[in-house]
Amino acid sequence: MSEETEVESGSDWKNFASKHWKIVAVFVVAAILVFIGAIYVFLWFTADAQRTGLVPSTLGLWTIGNILLYILNLIVWELILIGVPAIIGAF
Repeated sequence: MSEETEVESGSDWKNFASKHWKIVAVFVVAAILVFIGAIYVFLWFTADAQRTGLVPSTLGLWTIGNILLYILNLIVWELILIGVPAIIGAF
């Protein structure tokens, strides 16, 4: 009384993606939009950093404090404009 078991070919992820291809496509598009949005926020913040007085206009006047303040402000703006909406959208 031996039963033959059928082994499915392919990976579990491939089967999952083929069954739920619409939502997988939505997640891929959302990830691409979040990535593009993060690049735009970076470019916007970098362009306005000198105008707002956050960093000096010449490279020789930069200090470690300027660099750290620039990086911390960039992280905060990325979280506010990209991270929080992405997390809220995921739920």
